[in-house]
Amino acid sequence: PDMPAQYNFLGDARIWRGNTRTITFRFKNADSSPVDLTGSTLEFRAVNAAGAEIVKRNMTVAAPSTGEAVIALTASETATFTEGQRNRYEVERRISSTEETLIYGTITAEGGINTNV
Repeated sequence: PDMPAQYNFLGDARIWRGNTRTITFRFKNADSSPVDLTGSTLEFRAVNAAGAEIVKRNMTVAAPSTGEAVIALTASETATFTEGQRNRYEVERRISSTEETLIYGTITAEGGINTNV
């Protein structure tokens, strides 16, 4: 893709602070076919509302031909999202010497009274 897609985690898709959360991304080409991720490394990066880094690590790509990649956020990671505000994220694809952003957006975080926060 030439321009990255945008998706904002709002409403039912928001993150609950202090809980684990697994997010599966399904990357598709313009014709709706899966993006072939063979040979790719995908990095998920998230910063809180103040711009402090929360997560920066590689995603799991179990079956590259399906275009699916997974990030499993830990309870301690979700606890550091800023409650009620839009935290930013980005997924970057690296293949050979090429780097491109596949998707970006915001994550709204709620909660925070559990013992992990």
